[in-house]
Amino acid sequence: MQLDFYRFIADFQTSESITKKSVHLFSGSEYPFLFFMQLRFLIQRTMAVEVIDIAQEDIQLVIGRLSTSFLGCSVAYFITGLETDSRTKDTVFLAFLQSYTGPHIIIAYISPDKISNYNAHFPLIEVPEKVDKIVFGALLTWFGIVPSSQSKNCIQQLYTRFEYISFEHACIIMRYIPLGIKESQFFEEWLNVIIAPEQSMFSLSQYLFQKNSNQFFIQWKMVMDAYSPQFWIAFWSEQLWRASMFINLSKQRKYNDARKIAFRLPFSFINRDWRNYTQAELMAAHDFVYRLDYRFKNSDNSIGLDLFYARFFEL
Repeated sequence: MQLDFYRFIADFQTSESITKKSVHLFSGSEYPFLFFMQLRFLIQRTMAVEVIDIAQEDIQLVIGRLSTSFLGCSVAYFITGLETDSRTKDTVFLAFLQSYTGPHIIIAYISPDKISNYNAHFPLIEVPEKVDKIVFGALLTWFGIVPSSQSKNCIQQLYTRFEYISFEHACIIMRYIPLGIKESQFFEEWLNVIIAPEQSMFSLSQYLFQKNSNQFFIQWKMVMDAYSPQFWIAFWSEQLWRASMFINLSKQRKYNDARKIAFRLPFSFINRDWRNYTQAELMAAHDFVYRLDYRFKNSDNSIGLDLFYARFFEL
């Protein structure tokens, strides 16, 4: 059973409303980092908030902790680690959630490929990939932004340009609106830097690591001129370094360290695509980009980024 995301934020009028259910389980194409930050901010106004990374904890100790309370006090627990490669723990924990009734509130995110382990005793809240004008307006209120002529103008300008925007970009824009957006400057100079629906660098990186060359080159054609070759070299250098370190740490089962180094990596790589690579392969790709940077700095453009992409897809 799924719960419409719009209904969730519409019903969430106050932080106390989160206590009406013992479990709030979210799912979607990528971890809703900024949304969860705001959710934690709202909840901690009225009750204690704690985070448990089940990838780093003994699952039975976690279950015991969630099953008891101190002096009858309830805590809102944000559960992380369900998106890591720990299927035994996932199965045990999701089975535990089926009949959970308190004494605490559990908030967690589950990746789509693990939904089959969950029998939907509590409804899944589907985080949308794309946000239309109606959901954006509801998010505006949910983020605590008082409707005004400025915010209405912002929505109108935004959705004149785009039919949809990604959920993460919608949450990013929420941070800009209270600062006092000047429509002409923001929408003409900054919007395409902050948001590029279906053209984001996150998606570009995702398609590269998935070796989806068709979608990658469609994306690449759209954004290649947005930044200089030097920027792209620095971008891919960081992506490859983080990806190679993530593989190394994951294979050592150092999940907490792996999660830290995974910042800015696409969710699909963190969740599954990393298994298709070795650290040595990505380090070799990183070395290629490093040598490409040297050639650019010495005015030798004979070997370009397109060659890097072609070779990477042949790995």
